[in-house]
Amino acid sequence: MVPCQVCGQLFEVIHNKHLKLHNLTINEYRSLYPNASLMSQYMRKKRGEGSLAQARYLTYQGKKIDDYLFSFFAGSMLGDGSIEKQKGKLNARYCEGGSNPAYMRWKYDLLSQYYPCTFKERLSAPHIKSGQSYRGWWVRTSIHPDLTQLHQIWYAENKTIPYSFLKKYFNEFSLAVWFCDDGHYSPQRKSAILYPLSFTIDEAEWLSIMLDKTYNLLNVIHLNKKGQPIIHLKQSATVLLREIVAKFEIPGMEYKYQ
Repeated sequence: MVPCQVCGQLFEVIHNKHLKLHNLTINEYRSLYPNASLMSQYMRKKRGEGSLAQARYLTYQGKKIDDYLFSFFAGSMLGDGSIEKQKGKLNARYCEGGSNPAYMRWKYDLLSQYYPCTFKERLSAPHIKSGQSYRGWWVRTSIHPDLTQLHQIWYAENKTIPYSFLKKYFNEFSLAVWFCDDGHYSPQRKSAILYPLSFTIDEAEWLSIMLDKTYNLLNVIHLNKKGQPIIHLKQSATVLLREIVAKFEIPGMEYKYQ
């Protein structure tokens, strides 16, 4: 922490907002107190780390973004994937966690062809009721302008369906990723379920029609107890879906298509 030379209050960073209380600008404050620091060592370190992360993506010898990656995002963003953009940060990053190490490693291997990535094992905070911690694996990319543009496409206030993007890039590979991310196969009922829970009913209906018209995957929409949409595939459509997913042999997800 650094002290304000006028009032003695401690701050990580002394901003214009505080100095206005003293009728001072940053430049006037610097003139009055030329040896005073405006930023703590901690904040200098954090900002330095941010600069290094940005420099890393600028020098990373990865592939240029292509239709294959867009198709991956089309499926993953319908499922468990998220693109994070922190308030006040210029660019966004892709982030996802899961309990299946083989599947998360496959995602890491795919994304690291394009962006600097990390792949880490973590224990969750203890569950409120059980007190147990759960093991998970996390994939994160570095920040990147490509991902900032995708964030603008996929998010308004919340995650939303980008119809034009899906019409262009959603394909069988996207469908396989979506099902692996956020689908369930019931051996007893011999049917598959997709969970577009974060989307509106209208958006889920659009997805339902797309599955039917484009891939002949007959389905119905049900609402759960919270009023969220769930897409139930007919048994004949489930056979077709599992055949599509099997084409891609995605590690860790064999039980969903074999």
